Amino acid sequence: MNDKTVNQIWSFLMLIGLFTALNSSLRSQGSELYFNLVDVKNADESAITVYGILISVPLLLLATKLASIHGLNKNQKKWYVKYPVAFNVEIEPHSLLGKRYQQFSLVIFHVLPLVLIGHLLNQFFGGCVFVGCADCKGLPSEVAISNKCLANDIWGHLSLFFNARVTFANYFGYAESTTSNGKITFFPGYQSWLMLVMAVGYVVYSMKYLYELTTRRS
Repeated sequence: MNDKTVNQIWSFLMLIGLFTALNSSLRSQGSELYFNLVDVKNADESAITVYGILISVPLLLLATKLASIHGLNKNQKKWYVKYPVAFNVEIEPHSLLGKRYQQFSLVIFHVLPLVLIGHLLNQFFGGCVFVGCADCKGLPSEVAISNKCLANDIWGHLSLFFNARVTFANYFGYAESTTSNGKITFFPGYQSWLMLVMAVGYVVYSMKYLYELTTRRS
């Protein structure tokens, strides 16, 4: 692919990924400044972080991988020449304006998403998950407590990791209480680890790309 095609695809992926992460972050904070693209109904505010991470991380990872494959192989020494030009704006990369534009793009499309994904992960683990079953037989005693708000920690639900009958039985959900209607299902044992691996994996890969972008000399 030529540079312009790569820039177009990269810009689109980054823009959608950034928008999703930002919109989810605002929603998780209870802000009124967001687009209600996903209806979390009566769920706890942190439920939106699940959608934020699941949608934005793959898009941001794909865009970063595309930029890495295409840009880092260029026979150029300066990072601002190897970095994709957002929206194919006609700039001279070696000019002062061109450098400032690339610096601005780097902050918006790489630094900001890192902050947002970190925020979403923090909000996810601070969320409130309830046991939403009328009859909790079969659940471990530590979680089979009516109206108990369970922490989304990665260790607390390990006892359910190999108990698929309970984990996928729709017992758990984001809600204001166990009696709330329209709760968003939560899968203990699996969901916490999935969110953690996705978020941390993106952060590590993105940081690696930024390091190689600014230090590698082709």
